[in-house]
Amino acid sequence: MDFLVRNLAGSLPPGLSLISVQGTDLAIREKGSETIPCMDLALVDLPESAEEYAGLVHVALDSIQTVVSRVTTGPWPTVAGAVRVVNAYSAVQGETVTCGYGTIDNPLLALPPLRLPETFGRDAR
Repeated sequence: MDFLVRNLAGSLPPGLSLISVQGTDLAIREKGSETIPCMDLALVDLPESAEEYAGLVHVALDSIQTVVSRVTTGPWPTVAGAVRVVNAYSAVQGETVTCGYGTIDNPLLALPPLRLPETFGRDAR
């Protein structure tokens, strides 16, 4: 999930950062304050297919969105001043997972495509 840490870093509200704790947890760190867990990946079964991998990314995005919204007490994400509640999305497209917030057709905050692990070859889908 380092992909999410790298690609959401500049999109979080000021004073918040997404971190990976011990490589298995995703958490939001509030500047000068506490670390709030988002997701414990050690408790999640390893995905066995591309669709399950996309589902895991979706759950992680939902968890991040929930924690950020609780900390900021407002909807997130917001882009260019647009404040509206949006859902996370993720879908397998070829050899990648397309993900972000909004919809695939109308993303409010799209992340770069996430390459599927090599273990999910065409036969595994």
